[in-house]
Amino acid sequence: MEKRRILWYLVTINLTSLFIAIPMILFFTISFLIFSGLEIVKLASIVFSVGITLSIIHFLSYLFLSRDVFTQDKENVDITKMWLSLIKRPYISSYHILLNLLFIGLIIVIFTTLQYTISLPLILSLISTIIVVSLFFSFISILLGDLFLHPLMSEFAERGFSLNNVKKIPFTFSIRQRFSLSFTLIFLFSLLVGIFLEKNIGAIIITSISIFSLGFLSIYGIIQRINMMKNSAIDLAEGEADLTKMLPVVVPDEISQASEAFNRFIKRLDGLIASIYSTADAIIKETEAVAASSEQLNASIEEISSAISEVARGAQEQSTKSNEIYKEIEKLSSITSGITSQMRMAVTSARKANNAASTGMEVSLSTLDKMNEIYEGSKISSATSRKLEEDSIKTEEILNLISDISEQTNILALNAAIEAARVGEYGRGFAVVAEEIRKLALESANSVERVSQLINSTRDGIKEVAKMIDEDAKKAGDGKILVDKSEKDFEQISKTVTLVTTLINQVNESTGEQNEGTKKLVSVVEKIASIASDTAASSEEVSASIEEQTASTEEMSASIHSLAQKVQVLLNSILKFKVSKNTIPDKGN
Repeated sequence: MEKRRILWYLVTINLTSLFIAIPMILFFTISFLIFSGLEIVKLASIVFSVGITLSIIHFLSYLFLSRDVFTQDKENVDITKMWLSLIKRPYISSYHILLNLLFIGLIIVIFTTLQYTISLPLILSLISTIIVVSLFFSFISILLGDLFLHPLMSEFAERGFSLNNVKKIPFTFSIRQRFSLSFTLIFLFSLLVGIFLEKNIGAIIITSISIFSLGFLSIYGIIQRINMMKNSAIDLAEGEADLTKMLPVVVPDEISQASEAFNRFIKRLDGLIASIYSTADAIIKETEAVAASSEQLNASIEEISSAISEVARGAQEQSTKSNEIYKEIEKLSSITSGITSQMRMAVTSARKANNAASTGMEVSLSTLDKMNEIYEGSKISSATSRKLEEDSIKTEEILNLISDISEQTNILALNAAIEAARVGEYGRGFAVVAEEIRKLALESANSVERVSQLINSTRDGIKEVAKMIDEDAKKAGDGKILVDKSEKDFEQISKTVTLVTTLINQVNESTGEQNEGTKKLVSVVEKIASIASDTAASSEEVSASIEEQTASTEEMSASIHSLAQKVQVLLNSILKFKVSKNTIPDKGN
């Protein structure tokens, strides 16, 4: 706020005392003296000189009293203190005018009384007139101050000052009190003028102007403040809707109370708009976020729908596969049951095989003993056959010797026969004997030959038998080896059969457990097939629900966009209001 505006305000509220009130007092004083029939030509000049001097002193003293307004630092000014100081100025000015006018009037009365002899009633009348004039113009000073103070205080009203601060003013007038005081002062002032100045046209004109000024200021000040309220209301309704403009509240009268209520309404409206703006802005942001979330939700729902469809297809396939698995597991269960039965048979067979292996091992041991006996017997037979072969060879040698002897005997008998024949008769007997010997020799030779053949045949048989015995002995040896090996094989077979029996028992137990597990698996797969079937049905229902949810989400998204548009329209309407700086931080946003 510029200091020259404050100076003009301070000068204005003293104009009445400087240019009207003091001259009026001087004029009334001189008029009373003239009314008393005194010669005051010389006195009048003195009174005017004294009055003007006192008026200048009055004005300068008032400026001196108002020095606190001009001595405040512009950068560190206390706005509240200055506001209260300016509000008090009209009242301080009125008190100052009242006291100064009374002082000036009393000085003039005292000065006049010292120069002339004036009756007491006249002095009292003059003093009464001065008091009425002082009250009259001090009240005009208040009205002038209020008239010029209200526009000046609009700047403070925009800062949110209220009547709570005005309560610090010690004395104020309500509108009713002002009108009552105005009419009372007008009546008294008119009465005095009518009594003392009825023939003085100049005094009547000045009095009329003063009375008109008092009435005009009283009414115009009220009209001005009412017009300010009206203009603010019109501006809110039809104009720029400036919520930063507050009505000035100077004194706690009825209009100020209405202005204060209007200002509170403006503040509440400003706060309401701030709340609406904040809420609308938050709604727009939330709707944008919800719209984005809705779009993401739609995308997610579509993905979920696709996934659910895949799940439904997968569940259907799973149900089909589960049924197939169920059938296969039933087959497996049957096979497992068959395997279990076969394994039981295998256990029985293994036990029999084990018993047979044990029996075979015992038989092989017995066979081994017999083979040992055969082997030993074949050895003895082989030795005997060799001895027989040797004896047959010796016998053949003897037979050969006998055959040689028979041949020699035959030759000797033949020679003897030849010799006997040569002898003739004498030798006939000898020839017969020789013939018989030759026959015997031939028979012996034949017998030897036959025996030799028999011996050869026997020897061949013995050789064959010996060969067979050797072969049997060899076979018996081989059989012994095979029997030994068979014994070891039967022993290994017995061990293997025992191991196999153990394994078969374990397999049998595992197969039994597998059979039980297969039965449980059949039950589980049956449940899985049922669940898969239910899942497929539920997936179809979920898919249908998701389609409905997608439609609802699309409707919600459309509603959100519609709401965002409506809120944006509301924001645009709110931005038409001119509000305080802290209400809407940045309208550009």
